[in-house]
Amino acid sequence: MMWSDMRETASNCTELIEKTANVLDDDTLKLLFVSVQENNINLCIHSAVKQSVTFFLIRNHLLIN
Repeated sequence: MMWSDMRETASNCTELIEKTANVLDDDTLKLLFVSVQENNINLCIHSAVKQSVTFFLIRNHLLIN
């Protein structure tokens, strides 16, 4: 089943996202779906940048001390 791995942290659920987008026939729902996906991407980017900065600061602090 394609949803069996959704609870995994590394899962991206690409197939589910594609199938959902394909069955939406209302334009408003499609726009909402795309907006949610875009927000999810933005949150992932923000989180990755924040983790990278934190790692950089900790690493530099350890190297200085």
